[in-house]
Amino acid sequence: MPAFVIFGRFLFAVFFIYVGATQLLSVSETAAVIAAHVAVPEAVAPYATQLEQMTGMTTPTLLAIASGALEVIAGVMIMLNFGVRFFAFVLIAYLAVNTYFFADFWNQAAPEKGRMLLDAMKNVSLIGALCMIIGYGRGVRPGDKAYSGYWTFERRHGVTVTSCSRRCGACGLIPCAASICCGVRSGTSGKHPVPPARWTCSACDSQNTS
Repeated sequence: MPAFVIFGRFLFAVFFIYVGATQLLSVSETAAVIAAHVAVPEAVAPYATQLEQMTGMTTPTLLAIASGALEVIAGVMIMLNFGVRFFAFVLIAYLAVNTYFFADFWNQAAPEKGRMLLDAMKNVSLIGALCMIIGYGRGVRPGDKAYSGYWTFERRHGVTVTSCSRRCGACGLIPCAASICCGVRSGTSGKHPVPPARWTCSACDSQNTS
């Protein structure tokens, strides 16, 4: 299952990287779209004018570069599994703003309203996927102990499995961690007596024979 999570995160990030790169490679066209949909509020107009004077670019052009760079950077970070939750939150905010200005189906008439509604639903779906990424967080990487069944038990029950050499044949649980083989918790001093002939794994309910 972790392999599917990694692969799915990779495919998900490709969308933002592609869209952001397309915006950066066609800044003038993106700026024209932004200028047609976004009006600079009067409260920030003086600051926008200062930025224009400093950079020699119009506000729509600056927004086009910023949005493209944001999508590329966030997509790459999610793909690399670095700062996943932070960049997912950033993309949720970005998609919410994008939907308000560029998928405002409530202000459109048919047939444009239907197209805008599809764009809005696409953004809502992306936000849903980002919420799942936030819930899952960094997840696991190849080589992490989470790929073994007994570490899952450790995480669930707050014990450290190091002492006993016997493992569940199905999930890899070390029975001493669950005090079902000899009653001695791992990491504690004490003699590990011979376990019973048959025992049930408390993690996966599999029957084992010693």
